[in-house]
Amino acid sequence: MKRMLILTVTTVLLAGTFASAQTAAGPAGAAAAKDFCAGLIDPYDPTAQRNLFLKSAGVDNELTADEFSAARAKDDTVAARFDKWELMLQFDKNDNKMLDWFEMDAYRREVRKLILEAFDANHDGHLTGAEREAANRSLAAGKVPGLERRRDEGGGSGKGIADRREEIKKYDKDGDGKLSDTERRAMAEAYRIQREEELKAGKGGAGPGGQGREGENKGENARSGRGGEFIQKYDKDGDGKLNDDERRAMVEDIQKKRREETFRRFDKNGDGKITGDERAALDEQAKTNMEAAGVRWGLRDFDTDGDGALNEEEQAAADKFGRKFADMGQQLRDRMMDLNGDGQVTEEEKAEANKQFRDAGLKMLAKTGQYMDADGDGQVSPEERRDFDLRVRTGMIRYLDEFGMRFDADKNGRLSPAEREKLIEGVKANFGERIAKADADGDGRLSGDEFIKLMEGFGKDIGIVPVRKEEK
Repeated sequence: MKRMLILTVTTVLLAGTFASAQTAAGPAGAAAAKDFCAGLIDPYDPTAQRNLFLKSAGVDNELTADEFSAARAKDDTVAARFDKWELMLQFDKNDNKMLDWFEMDAYRREVRKLILEAFDANHDGHLTGAEREAANRSLAAGKVPGLERRRDEGGGSGKGIADRREEIKKYDKDGDGKLSDTERRAMAEAYRIQREEELKAGKGGAGPGGQGREGENKGENARSGRGGEFIQKYDKDGDGKLNDDERRAMVEDIQKKRREETFRRFDKNGDGKITGDERAALDEQAKTNMEAAGVRWGLRDFDTDGDGALNEEEQAAADKFGRKFADMGQQLRDRMMDLNGDGQVTEEEKAEANKQFRDAGLKMLAKTGQYMDADGDGQVSPEERRDFDLRVRTGMIRYLDEFGMRFDADKNGRLSPAEREKLIEGVKANFGERIAKADADGDGRLSGDEFIKLMEGFGKDIGIVPVRKEEK
């Protein structure tokens, strides 16, 4: 349900998307055997896994033992080679012998954690080289070190975790078994209030996702799925937390590893280049897949010798441009957080701005049914959710393609260094225009409600509009 908010914000800001997309064509590695880690461990792709889950779970959105067994016989399903139903049921929080997506996601994240603990020798949060080979051997043999021990030690449903269905029932005022927009808004508001109270008390809180945080650094670890050693790698000043520069270095490192993995997926023959049929397959995937689109954009603008890969000089140019875009993105974010307009962003201003945007996110979350529930039955089916995801992806890719090519002055189908500079200025101007249009009080920045207005306007630009009217 949060996907519209996350993807729309990402694309509205543009900087992060362009920065990663324009540098996405990294050097390719050697061809490898089946990589069980990709999508499941490193990196973990929850969106793709959720889609596979919904495909197998049926109309009730809960996976049964029979549905899991049926998935076993097919390729590209929710049932990975190393999955064992009796071990997965450790995450059946309400003991109904089925798994909903939240329980399945918890299982996937625990497997990821255990595999990294077992094979990530340098504790950098990624599996490369011999680490990845060892992890794949274990997964191919159907083994997840520590998962059976977790079961034997009672690491199953646990205590203190409320049954999600019971939580929903609290807000189903008309008793029809589903949440209307009004009931969703009430639930979102209750979560917001609960979260604020927990933060004031110094607790992380569970919130809608059921994942607690205890302090800033532990929260960083929880979100990234990496251990404290990984954070320490980037904590250059040793103050126990990441400042903006340290966080940017971490993000750049993660992006580099991800683009290398992405490149390998399309480099079928392992020659370090994407050419011929590989390029045709990439172009086809790039219509609906953001990672593929990023590789295509990177090759388009930085592969100056046209060999289907980026050499050291070309990659350096891509990285330099990516840093420029990231810096611009940070400036735009700082502008939104500078509440008093003095050109400085204090920790208090950051906290207040984040609260405003958190509240805006909850309001957007309560409205997602309008964007997905095409038949108006008050529920979002797997088909409606998949259709929405596809509309978001294709809309974003189309918009970014068209926006970037506005600056192709010589119409040669790629952006030269001078044209890329014009692109940066164009993004600044575009964002400024959107702020001015949404800035109802004229203070030069956006409050939470104004940001919602900006996002909804951008949604229209990429083809994301409500499929039904808001409930009064």
